[in-house]
Amino acid sequence: MQTIKIGRLPDNNEVFNFEDVSRNHCILREYDDGKIEVEDLNTLNGTFLNGSKIKSAYLRHGDTLSLANKYIVNWEHLFRQRQTVPGNDDRILSVLPQQKSQAAPPAGPIIINQQGSDSGSKKFSDGTQGVANIAKTALYIGLAVFVFWVLYKIFS
Repeated sequence: MQTIKIGRLPDNNEVFNFEDVSRNHCILREYDDGKIEVEDLNTLNGTFLNGSKIKSAYLRHGDTLSLANKYIVNWEHLFRQRQTVPGNDDRILSVLPQQKSQAAPPAGPIIINQQGSDSGSKKFSDGTQGVANIAKTALYIGLAVFVFWVLYKIFS
């Protein structure tokens, strides 16, 4: 059985250093049969699976796991990252080979502050804006250019 502890304290396997994440927030357990269980450790702000607060649940491919209903945990990447290579030294792979039809996994756990700023933007753990915000900005710029072009045609 493999376990991953998640929380705010540095002794956790995955550290989420945010005030609304508990010091020891939850534990992920991968059993020998491949099932993965998440257990909330009696936290104030809770552990959420697909938007519903849970105490304990089994995870399935595609499930969204979040802490305090704000910080998304890329749990599938965490277990894929920790799988070992058969051999004498059982080294840990940083990224396992992917099938040709799949995109490469993200570089690390994705942490999204869904509260973001007042504009509703989402900020990632590295402080950058999400791709959706870039696309939204480009759309607004394009719309503004179009409006100015129409006004120019009308009044010239």
